[in-house]
Amino acid sequence: MNKKLRLVVTAKCPNKCPLCCNNRFDLNNIPIFDRVNYEEISITGGEPMLFPDEVSELCYFILKAAEFQGYKPKIWLYTSRINTKNFSSILSFADGVCFTPHSAADVASFKEVNDALLKGEWCELENFSLRLNLFTEQEKLLEGEDLSLWKVKHMEWIKDCPVPEGEDFRRIARLL
Repeated sequence: MNKKLRLVVTAKCPNKCPLCCNNRFDLNNIPIFDRVNYEEISITGGEPMLFPDEVSELCYFILKAAEFQGYKPKIWLYTSRINTKNFSSILSFADGVCFTPHSAADVASFKEVNDALLKGEWCELENFSLRLNLFTEQEKLLEGEDLSLWKVKHMEWIKDCPVPEGEDFRRIARLL
């Protein structure tokens, strides 16, 4: 039984990336999420932060159901949309965020969040993981920025990227 879950919550995404991993799947035919006894759950999409309130509610439900069954999964949010408002909501349910900016607008929003983090505006970050995936174009837009709080990974598009071995790939019953 796999210990990690990649959970698709929406097929909607404003990025329309030609090499998006989800392009190879019919998301409606992916098995439905049916258990909470995972060590790690990665919330993904599409773009989950198009629906921050619904994602927060889903994560709350997952955590409560897991607690009831004696589990405490770590929850990661994979997103390309982050701003100071929705970052606060992420802190309430996730153990970390993996942010992958796709545009200059994404980078501009990221800079606002990063500046607030560097100023110490959120004190709940002691055990919160900050991951930043950067493609070359967006990396250039962040030259000279202090990224010391983030674990930075340099990215390249991989055609038809597979689901990593040891991970289940599931979706919620009704995609947002």
